[in-house]
Amino acid sequence: MFLFACLPANPLLNQLLLLEKRRLILEEKAKKLIGEVIEEAKSLIYALPDNVYFEKILKLAEKNVSPAEGTIIFNAKDLSRLPADF
Repeated sequence: MFLFACLPANPLLNQLLLLEKRRLILEEKAKKLIGEVIEEAKSLIYALPDNVYFEKILKLAEKNVSPAEGTIIFNAKDLSRLPADF
C-alpha cells in the first residue's frame, strides 16, 4: 500500500486496493477458522476411547489399502494405547 502513496489520487485504484485489502483480511480469517476447526477435530479424535480410535484407523487403512506392501507407523502416544489384538 505504501508504494501507491506517491501516486495521484485515483478512485478506481483506491477501490481496487480496498478490495484487495478486504480479500486478504477474509483470507486470513478463513485460514484461522480452518485451523481452529482442524484442531477441534483432532482433539475430538484423540479423545475417542481406544477401541473406537483404532477401529477408525483400521477402517481408514482398509478403505485406502494398496496392493503394495506397507507399514503403519504409530507415534509413542498411540503405541501406548494400542489394543493388544490390533
